[in-house]
Amino acid sequence: MSNSPNINPNIMKETFMTGANVLSNFVPLVGAVRDLIEQIYQICEDAECNKEICSIMTRRIEIAEFAVEKLMRKRDKEKYLSQLKYFLSFKKFENLLKNIKEFTCKVSKLKGFRKYLNAMEVKKVYETLTREYYECMNELQFAIAIVSEIDRNMENQKVNKALQDVEDTLNKVDSEVTNANDKLDVLVQDISIIKSQIAEQPSKIHVKRIDPSELSEPPAQSKKNFRGNVVKKFNKDYREVACKPIYDFKNHEGELVILGKLSQSPYILQFYGLSYIDNHDVMVFDWAENGTLKDIYTNYDIPWTRKIRIIRDLCRGLAFLRTVNIFHHDVRCENVFIGESLDPKLGKFRYAREVNDISSNLSGLVTDIVRWMAPEQIEKYRPSDKDENEGFLSFKRDNTKEKKEKRNSHSDKGEKEGRRISTSDKAEKNEKGYTFNCEMYSFGMLIWELCYEKLPYENLDLKEISDLVLARKREKLLTGKFDNPNDKKIQEKLIEIIKKTWDHEPRERIDITKLNRKLEKLTAAYPIPLDAPRLLKDKTLNFDGTYPIIPDLCESEEMAKICDDYISSIPLPLEKGIKLHKNKDYKNAWKCFEENANLGDSLAKYWQGYYLYYGLDVEKDIERSKRLFKEAADHDHSDAQCRYAVLLLSDLGTANETRKQELCKEILHYFKLAADNKHAYAMYYLGDIYVYGKLKVDPNRELGLKYLRLAASQHNDQNSEKAIKLLEKLDEKV
Repeated sequence: MSNSPNINPNIMKETFMTGANVLSNFVPLVGAVRDLIEQIYQICEDAECNKEICSIMTRRIEIAEFAVEKLMRKRDKEKYLSQLKYFLSFKKFENLLKNIKEFTCKVSKLKGFRKYLNAMEVKKVYETLTREYYECMNELQFAIAIVSEIDRNMENQKVNKALQDVEDTLNKVDSEVTNANDKLDVLVQDISIIKSQIAEQPSKIHVKRIDPSELSEPPAQSKKNFRGNVVKKFNKDYREVACKPIYDFKNHEGELVILGKLSQSPYILQFYGLSYIDNHDVMVFDWAENGTLKDIYTNYDIPWTRKIRIIRDLCRGLAFLRTVNIFHHDVRCENVFIGESLDPKLGKFRYAREVNDISSNLSGLVTDIVRWMAPEQIEKYRPSDKDENEGFLSFKRDNTKEKKEKRNSHSDKGEKEGRRISTSDKAEKNEKGYTFNCEMYSFGMLIWELCYEKLPYENLDLKEISDLVLARKREKLLTGKFDNPNDKKIQEKLIEIIKKTWDHEPRERIDITKLNRKLEKLTAAYPIPLDAPRLLKDKTLNFDGTYPIIPDLCESEEMAKICDDYISSIPLPLEKGIKLHKNKDYKNAWKCFEENANLGDSLAKYWQGYYLYYGLDVEKDIERSKRLFKEAADHDHSDAQCRYAVLLLSDLGTANETRKQELCKEILHYFKLAADNKHAYAMYYLGDIYVYGKLKVDPNRELGLKYLRLAASQHNDQNSEKAIKLLEKLDEKV
């Protein structure tokens, strides 16, 4: 692969006869070698695939770099450098490094890998470079480690596996491009041409326009046809589409054209073009019937087998984007759209604004993004303490580190950011070190978000999140409680994946093709059962094991009702504690409840149990909470009776048959006590139990309907509504 240097031997011989000229000839050459070594390091640092190959190349370059530096420190280095043969070998070494740089640049990116015919060709180039590397090291008399046959075989196996992963991923991406005329090779070329036009002839780029007459109203008017400023319409093919207003689209036509091209992937939200409705220019997308992935997990629990299918599909979508040289920049559940069939599609290709924009404009968006932002990006946009004290967030550059302080630092180039797709190579270079390793970190945070169905760092502000992440700390990876052992295995596998995506060192994060292989295997091992529900009722699953499954019975309006019921009969100190609770002064409220509970006050014990259950200014203690609820329940506290019964429900999963029978009787007993005290939720539970014959009771529809109607008549917003819905489901009058 290397080329023989085109050097006139007579001229070189004359030059090297003069000792004074030795270093002057070698200094530029050594400088060029050092620059190439640094460039190869950076390429391998930013690798998004074939990290095993890049790691091998990095180790070889480290050995070569050490040998070069050692040579230049030798006192008798002129003895080597003054030889023509040695100079030619060093020049050959420089050419080898150029070839290694070219090779790693291609194989470390999905878009570059496609420049090779197949994995076999890549392997041949790799083997050629390996052979030439050892030849150069020997000619230059550089010390190298002896590699055993076993090590060499292991190295080959890693290379073969890495190459196979990449080829499988690309074949899968290619097979899923929907338009027969837009197979991946053609699609990549089209996008490349559009990028060039954006840079050179932007006026020649025009996004597809849709005649407003082709967009019709849905046959039935409903509030569901509106989501903020997004309106549901039907296009000429009778497909449901979303019309979203866009302003100043002429400055972004090139990016919108590319967005239309990206729609060839089944994992990208389809963009049809621009139209004009209600006096606004609008973008026309596929209508996502179920909203966003965040909407789904907020309102339902997502079965674990469906979660891995969603994650697998999103990984395919990210692989497609990198194949066509696009970054998403804002990977999170809120930017994943869910259609009628629950298939996920990536949308909202946007990221933060210009670094030099007015700082207050950044505050809202960056506060959202930082939860998913890689540490190397957070470090470059640190919050200013001064600005935080003034009530808004201002991000500033951290210029205290030199570019070469660490090999794993990113290039210190300005990152141009705006609400647009990153399309040009120039833009990519100016993105302040944003690499696919950053995108992989964000994807890992999305997996965490989906795994636990809540926002990462939910109760932390921007500065607290920044400090935590930069201190190499992450969200908790807790194991839930499961009825199905397969669900437990799935969560454990996802936890392993999350750990591999959010490593503090970018180069240590899992590459996209290896992750794709893991997710394909996981999806195949745990398919969605044919008889499984699409989604589960909210709070059905326990994701982190820190709490038993229990409805939130005592918040807001109900909390106020409990206070009103008891405030006239309780001692003054306890009344003060309840008021402190309503004012969210949990520390002093807990102190008040604890003191009164120690005096034997049953209501204070209820409040103690409540605080221990929710962990309000005290460490959670579910078992102690259960005991306190029982004590309060035995003193005829209706909410404690219901809560204690629900907590006993969570014990059924681990109990033996004898204990289950005992628990069922005890649960019914306390639900009945609470229902006798007109507790709407207890009435709802009893209605459900008797109608369907749960907890080993004989079905009694008449009694169950009686309880449900009693619950519905309580006019409690949450609990009566559930009873009403169940009655409607049973085709019964309220």
